Amino acid sequence: VLSVGVNVFMWGGFARHLDKQIVLLTLGVSLLSLGANIVLIPRMGITGAAIVSAAAQAALLAGNIIVMLRSDRGMRKG
Repeated sequence: VLSVGVNVFMWGGFARHLDKQIVLLTLGVSLLSLGANIVLIPRMGITGAAIVSAAAQAALLAGNIIVMLRSDRGMRKG
């Protein structure tokens, strides 16, 4: 469910030419996810991987929504 929301907002961001913000958000969340996987997988195994995956998708969804809302405010001013 989270992944579908991420894709909807991500492609919406690309359609609005917010490529830089979307790519930076994805890069940042990916780096955090990688670090969390390195820490949690040895301790928790597949459960740790699942937790990190769900948290990363939630972070991407929240970040994409924020990018889109900020973009919407900028469009209203202009």
